[in-house]
Amino acid sequence: MGRRPSPGCSSVRLTIGICAVGVGFLTGGVGVAAAAPVSCGEIITTNTKLQADLVDCPGDGIVIGSDNITLDLGGHTIDGLSSAAPFGSDGIDNSGGYDNVVIKNGTVTEFQQGVALVGTTGNVARNLTVVANGSFGFFVDGFAFGDSSGNQLVGNRVFNNGGGIDLRGSNDNVIRANSSTGNGGVGIAVTFSSQNNTVNDNVLTGNGGQGIFLLELANGNNLARNVVATNALSGVLIANSSSNDLVANRIAQNGGDGLGVVSDFPLVSDGNVLARNDLTANGFDGIFVGPGTTGTVVLANEADENADDGIDIRNAATTITRNSADGNVDLGIDAVFGVLDGGGNHAAGNGNPLQCVNVVCS
Repeated sequence: MGRRPSPGCSSVRLTIGICAVGVGFLTGGVGVAAAAPVSCGEIITTNTKLQADLVDCPGDGIVIGSDNITLDLGGHTIDGLSSAAPFGSDGIDNSGGYDNVVIKNGTVTEFQQGVALVGTTGNVARNLTVVANGSFGFFVDGFAFGDSSGNQLVGNRVFNNGGGIDLRGSNDNVIRANSSTGNGGVGIAVTFSSQNNTVNDNVLTGNGGQGIFLLELANGNNLARNVVATNALSGVLIANSSSNDLVANRIAQNGGDGLGVVSDFPLVSDGNVLARNDLTANGFDGIFVGPGTTGTVVLANEADENADDGIDIRNAATTITRNSADGNVDLGIDAVFGVLDGGGNHAAGNGNPLQCVNVVCS
């Protein structure tokens, strides 16, 4: 259960709004009740459907104030003040921790942060366009999850924000079928003990940082069938995080490694599984496994035409099996001595005539 507003509703969120619009309140299957004016920054406690845009909100756009409600934007826009938006302003603010809230069908733009979920469970955000919120940087995002678990983010467009989708200390969420493109920072960041999240079928392109970044004990997450391309840094980077499964992702033309696994002592990245990914034409290695990692499984990946090695393994506690690496600028597979060769690896047409080092390649 989330926190309820105080009886006097003394929050400044009720007093700063200046752009009143008509909003209809939905009631339990009886239809839409008479429209009632709601201003920017107002707390809503019942099912609400916008009838017009909210324009130039000087603080927050709409604030969630109750469990078990739906906010339907009805195709309308909640709009802030762009570069003049005050620090900490949210287009849709559920920082009160209200549960089982549905937010859908509209646009959120020109706030410091687009949609904020803090301490929530069971929220669903779908069919939203979240654009031009924040500024360049990691800490101002289109969607921000903090200490929130069991939520769903499905079918949203997130672009040209300071960052895309950011999970911090948030577990068991589903991030599916969203696009996060052209943001100044990371497309999807899963960070600071965010665990057991599902990140599937998303498109991450043209972001100023990594396409997907798992950082600092982001353990046990599943990343599958994502398209990760043309991001300025790595396509996918796993840092100091363990037991993640990365399966059947398409990772191409990113500025750094296609898929990297690294760690910084005393933290480790242990037991990550990289399987059946397609890694093409990335700016460094297709797959890079750093020296401080342990127990990585590199299985049945295709790593072709990358600007350095197809697969570069720098820790012997790595198992490499049935991978293919063709047409890379240097080696197909460059592995340290003692790596666990599971067999069935292939390399051809790479710039280095050795093709593979410390594994057998056909």
